[in-house]
Amino acid sequence: MEGVLGRVVSGYYSSIPHLIKDICHKSYQYKFERVNSWFPIQGWVDAVVGSAFADE
Repeated sequence: MEGVLGRVVSGYYSSIPHLIKDICHKSYQYKFERVNSWFPIQGWVDAVVGSAFADE
């Protein structure tokens, strides 16, 4: 019983950094998508780049 519990606990703790990284990545992605829906950054970038090349 002790050995099984030890393996579960050590497995859980070894997966925490990956879990934190995953959560951070997901929340960053979510924030970026929300900001992007409010201010279409990609659209602005395309417009700026397009107008810069159109001027030449």
